[in-house]
Amino acid sequence: MFLARVTGNVVASQKDKTLNGQKLFVVEPLSVKYDDATKKPASLANTGRAIVALDVVGAGEGQLVLIVQGSSARMTEQTKNLPADATIVGIVDTGVQETHPEFDARVRVYALKDGAMADLKRWVAETEAMWTAQLSAFKIHVEKKRR
Repeated sequence: MFLARVTGNVVASQKDKTLNGQKLFVVEPLSVKYDDATKKPASLANTGRAIVALDVVGAGEGQLVLIVQGSSARMTEQTKNLPADATIVGIVDTGVQETHPEFDARVRVYALKDGAMADLKRWVAETEAMWTAQLSAFKIHVEKKRR
């Protein structure tokens, strides 16, 4: 799996019939640039390469996406029987940062940045309040039916 940026779409009027209705995008794989001082990932850089990938998640031009290639590209529900070599399987949330513990570079720790965490907490509180109100109203309704 690797990161890429959607740079364009592909229109092919003549193709294998199994590809009819499938969304094809041109994606550019990205490389990670490391900070010289800290040796930690600092930014993503263009590679100048282009790959055509099937989209199964509703990505759009300019978005940062996750790509799988080879047999993994044919493991989604939509691509099981398609002639696919690259598939977009995720849209990257820019509120996610990745760190590596000093003791083991194979371990990756993902954490929501502060802004994303605040948004998530706000959404959870709003959802909880909505369901509390819904369940309270339902309880009143059931108790009225019992009488």
